[in-house]
Amino acid sequence: MGKRAGVGGIAVFRPSVNATAIERGCEGEAVPLLSAPSRSGLGLAATRLFLGVLPPALLVLLVVARYLTGTKLGFDYKPLWDASRHVLHGASPYPRPEARVLGVRDWRCYGVVLLWYPVLQNFLLGSITSLLALGLAIVWRYRDSRRAAPVTLAALIAAKIFLWPLLVWLGVSRRWLIGVRALGLAIAGLFLSWALIGFAGLGSYLRLLDELSRLEQWKSYSAVALGMALGLTGGESRALALAACALVLLAIVLVQRRGREHADKQAFVLAIAAAFFFSPIVWTHYLALLVVPIAITRPKLSPIWFVPLAMWASYGQSNGHLWRVALGFSIWAVVLAASLRPAWRFPAFRRRVALPSAPLRAEGAYAAHRRGG
Repeated sequence: MGKRAGVGGIAVFRPSVNATAIERGCEGEAVPLLSAPSRSGLGLAATRLFLGVLPPALLVLLVVARYLTGTKLGFDYKPLWDASRHVLHGASPYPRPEARVLGVRDWRCYGVVLLWYPVLQNFLLGSITSLLALGLAIVWRYRDSRRAAPVTLAALIAAKIFLWPLLVWLGVSRRWLIGVRALGLAIAGLFLSWALIGFAGLGSYLRLLDELSRLEQWKSYSAVALGMALGLTGGESRALALAACALVLLAIVLVQRRGREHADKQAFVLAIAAAFFFSPIVWTHYLALLVVPIAITRPKLSPIWFVPLAMWASYGQSNGHLWRVALGFSIWAVVLAASLRPAWRFPAFRRRVALPSAPLRAEGAYAAHRRGG
């Protein structure tokens, strides 16, 4: 800071003069201490707030709200816990048919997924859908492994039999040995699990599944539910859903035979689509499985990551309302269809990379200074 005499002999301070400006014989303008935030800075801050802070805050808020309303966590896990107690006592873990009425490098992608209502509901209910998604990811990652792939796929099919179309994908992609091992392990696992309880309830198990589908399918987001919401009977809707499943399985064969780029990836996505069509019941948390086809086809943030956010408009069961069933059905159908196409390019979702233009300009200015420019 410089000092000069002021009025009445009082010292007055003024900003010091820039040294370079003194050499040039003039005083430069004072450099502002603060600068306005740039657009890129504001965008980064908004992204961190929306995808970094909001997801965990929303999850904590939902957990607190669930306790305040008297609803505990793990609603969907409680039947599994009770069933395990029956298994320990050698009894059937399944109720009588007439007694039953009802887991990418771009961190922004993780933030979006944690905002999906299906993912949050999976956590709140204590469902195994996230574990199924992890299993699907492992099967894809180690699809050529003769150990990891068969064991993981066997566990998936034993847990949710509607995932059996993955066996077709393995067979068509000439991994039939892995598929045979997975099928054998799944059958062996199911046999041993029934043997532990003396095959109690085995005779009525298929009837139980049929009764469960009849009672629950109309209020889910499956193709069967869509058909029933449009006025078809349960049998007609089921027949159309199975026909759609058969067409998708045929598409797996055609895609693999063409042998084009990304054919294996597309066939894997088609197998997941066939599983969705085959299942007469598609609950909201089933849509958490969509993270797998999105992740393997769009490893960086793109618009498709935001599509499942639309389920916030119809959280919970559809209860047979046409617009709710159509919304849920459209979400998983659109995501799976979009995952079959090559990645679209959206510049707004790309991360900006600094180019080495500034250092080049600095070197040019320095060279001009040495030349006396």
